[in-house]
Amino acid sequence: MNFTVCIPCFFPKDPFEKALEKIKRSGFSYAECWRIEDERLKEAKEAVQNTGVPIVSMCTDDFVMNDMSHTEKWLRSLEKSLEKAEALGAKLLITQVGQDTGEDRQIQREAILRALEGAGPMLASSGITLMPEPLNTKYDHKGYYLDTAEECRDIVRIINHENIRMVLDFYHQQASGGDLISTFLDMKNEIRHVHIASNPGRREPWTGETNYENVFASLSENGYTGFVGLEYLPALAPENSLSEFARRFIKAK
Repeated sequence: MNFTVCIPCFFPKDPFEKALEKIKRSGFSYAECWRIEDERLKEAKEAVQNTGVPIVSMCTDDFVMNDMSHTEKWLRSLEKSLEKAEALGAKLLITQVGQDTGEDRQIQREAILRALEGAGPMLASSGITLMPEPLNTKYDHKGYYLDTAEECRDIVRIINHENIRMVLDFYHQQASGGDLISTFLDMKNEIRHVHIASNPGRREPWTGETNYENVFASLSENGYTGFVGLEYLPALAPENSLSEFARRFIKAK
């Protein structure tokens, strides 16, 4: 289990190379980001090469999957997103699925399935894993379609493609339904990546109601070897927050 630092949460105003240097100086070896604009791709690639800190996860450019009329556009955009991920060496690609359109939920779900089916060959060819993300609609993403981990799990199981898995964000899960460890255990075969933050507030993981020591212990005991993304908004100075996280949660080797 390795920890990644989400660049836009900690260092949103820094150039990529400076952000990666700060991450490395704080004792972390991996980073992730959200969307990368076309004009910043070269900068990001050079930053990874110069610092030796890989970007392991990033987001697709297009987040609308639950509208049949948008499927072809999403697939074209995915092709471009995969090219960006390949340029950076990122093997994980996160996608949202879109705001609820107001159509019957089954129709929207069929649109998501159709988009994922279309994505399968591209993903197999690239070796990159695409991961839909369930989000909470209570605080941060009102009106978002995919608001439960259970539905995301079901979609991934129906598609049954080795390059299509899911993100489980423990912050969103705690806000949506809690039961974190049981939820993880129920869908651990579908989960390829996890995110963490405190609830309430999306701040440092040791400040909220979630006992992350127990969560991390459960992940390790149950064979999770993927990445844990620090996708929280630090209340402390960013580098101080990372140092404190390392002190609390990363065991000396």
